[in-house]
Amino acid sequence: MIKKMKNILRKNLGLYQFLVNCSLFFSNLFYTFLGFLAFIKDYNKFAKIAKKNNIKITGIMPNFKDRYCSAGAIDPHYFFQDLYMAKKIINSNTKNHYDIGSRIDGFISHLLSSGKINITLLDIRPLELNVENLNFIQTDATNLKEIKDNSIDSISCLHAVEHFGLGRYGDPIDPFSCFKAIDSIQRVLAKNGVLYFSVPIANKDEIWFNCQRHFSPLTIIKLFNKLELIEFSIINNGHVTIYNGDLAVNKLNNNEIYVNQYDCGMFIFRKV
Repeated sequence: MIKKMKNILRKNLGLYQFLVNCSLFFSNLFYTFLGFLAFIKDYNKFAKIAKKNNIKITGIMPNFKDRYCSAGAIDPHYFFQDLYMAKKIINSNTKNHYDIGSRIDGFISHLLSSGKINITLLDIRPLELNVENLNFIQTDATNLKEIKDNSIDSISCLHAVEHFGLGRYGDPIDPFSCFKAIDSIQRVLAKNGVLYFSVPIANKDEIWFNCQRHFSPLTIIKLFNKLELIEFSIINNGHVTIYNGDLAVNKLNNNEIYVNQYDCGMFIFRKV
């Protein structure tokens, strides 16, 4: 019975996600309640000691759940993806790099820490951030009309395109947004320019409305038809598996690379 239920959940990721969300909701309630009880106990103990030693408590700012979290709670995709891709770009010795929608407090901060790269962020949303070596252009990634053809030597778009057009971030509903963005990226990338790209991958293309798409790795390779695949990598359970571009294509075509329903696929392309 348990095995049968697991198979049903694997085939219906939407149901699985619903059950996970329910579990998280009740788990949060439970730990919030426990944290509240612990807070009352700890506050009374602290206040008693403070009063005895003439220490003034300025106020309270309750945090009920932090005591039950692990020391290093991370996102298994973003953490390893940001480290891996940032290292690749820094080691490329590029002086100017553009990015579309990647995580600023992870990937972009890693790049900025090198102190060697001028970074230009491209996003449809406004950004007010004054940081050295960081520039911003507000633009729609589905057309990048502010950017000239063949003008960018190094660009990234990590874990972003899969959300386009699904309404999650208030962007216009458009089933073709992700494909328009891919075409725009190919247009602005200069000859011999390098693209660092990632999306959630699965064995087949999937659309989970209001959240994200999952792409077959071969779909991504075919969509970037003006670019040459240099490297393909998979993040699964905190492990990065790396394939040379030509080898990856051959193995994918022969079904020799196993992809889970929700792995992170990282692609490095060059414009030929």
